[in-house]
Amino acid sequence: MCPYKTIKKGTTIESVAISSKRNTERRILLDRLENILIEIDLEKGYERLTRRERRIISLYYLEGYKDEEIARLYGINRQNVNRQRKRGISKLKLF
Repeated sequence: MCPYKTIKKGTTIESVAISSKRNTERRILLDRLENILIEIDLEKGYERLTRRERRIISLYYLEGYKDEEIARLYGINRQNVNRQRKRGISKLKLF
């Protein structure tokens, strides 16, 4: 088995580097959200969030993205982003 990630034909080194940088930024952002929730004693609630809810909450509250911008990133409509964000916040409120 090859230890390297398969890359689509025509992908440039620069686009791979950009993609890698974005993944690193996402991990840092999610770690930041997790640390904030741990500090205020909500780590159990954090574990109940889906990966998308975590990302949407991080983008909205920590990075200042609007629902429309998040919707474009995920290829979904604004109402769906709003619904998922509110569902995630509701899960956190239970704890």
